[in-house]
Amino acid sequence: MDISGRRTLLFAVVDQAQEARQAWSESDVEHFTRALEESFDELVETFSSGDLPADCRGMAGAVTELGREWSRWKDVAESSGDPNLLPDLPVWKALDTVQEMRRQATPRDPVKLESIEELTRQKVPDRQIALIYGFDQDDGSPALAMVREEREEPGMHTGEGTGWLPPVERERQEETRRRAEIAERVRAREEAKLEQLARVAPESLSELVEEGVTAPQIARMLKIDVAEVYARCEAEGLSAPPASYPSGHAMRGVHDKDPSEAEERILDAMSKPKGIEAMEPIEPMEPLEAMTMEPAEDAGEGAEPPGPMTLEEEIIYYSNTTDWSAQEIAEAVGTEDVPVTRQKVTGVLKRYGERPEALETAAAEGS
Repeated sequence: MDISGRRTLLFAVVDQAQEARQAWSESDVEHFTRALEESFDELVETFSSGDLPADCRGMAGAVTELGREWSRWKDVAESSGDPNLLPDLPVWKALDTVQEMRRQATPRDPVKLESIEELTRQKVPDRQIALIYGFDQDDGSPALAMVREEREEPGMHTGEGTGWLPPVERERQEETRRRAEIAERVRAREEAKLEQLARVAPESLSELVEEGVTAPQIARMLKIDVAEVYARCEAEGLSAPPASYPSGHAMRGVHDKDPSEAEERILDAMSKPKGIEAMEPIEPMEPLEAMTMEPAEDAGEGAEPPGPMTLEEEIIYYSNTTDWSAQEIAEAVGTEDVPVTRQKVTGVLKRYGERPEALETAAAEGS
């Protein structure tokens, strides 16, 4: 690969990492995705060997620093056994530096236009000269008068202090400005997303257990792993929360697993920590607006749910479609084997009202 091709490759892997980062920051995915992980790996690996063009040295230094932080974080993630662990601030800052170096290192071939005198000698029409020099009127049509004036007095419209730039250079500056805006927008969205994902639920462990929240959801809300949920419950003398909603309900939540699978994951995490290699993409949940339904014709009767739902979705459904009290909803969604308390209903409605994103939904199960 010649030096020009190598330069193109280096810019491409940096841009690919930025695009993957932007896609992640704008998505509803709550874990570090495989695509983002692979883009980081490829970026570091590509810069680690091969020729280095002179104008890419700044990027190379920044990527080397990113590689150190990236390797450190991967070790932390693997030892933690937490597949939902997100990269820490030093990783994101190192990537910011790479992007800044990329903007500064954008290859720029010298822009040199033939003089109007030379173009005239070549019998190039004034209309085309106007296009070459970017002389245009307010309506976008070629400014032929400017061509004539520049021919008669060179520098009148292109000299120092006129603010004139060749069209190609103007486009480059606009592209640089656009990239800077995109990078800033990505950083802002990323910071907001990371802050949201790091936010711990205000409820205590005992409150969530009393409400009947599943262990996987408790882990997600308190930002701990499932093994720690069970360990803390045992230490505090609390009943162990269910690994999933019992079969008396039509569907499980998107984060629920079969009890046997949950137990296997806990044992595996304790004996053989899983790293980011174990992460699997999680499809974004369907918009919660779908839970907003028109009241039933007879609000006192309560229509059957339109399809499979988790226990929490059933509670929200009956709250939206009937005028039932919390006790009546509890009796409707509970079963003889799996009774539901009024406190459970009240807790779900309160949590959903404060943080709709905490709702466990069956939509992602593909039913």
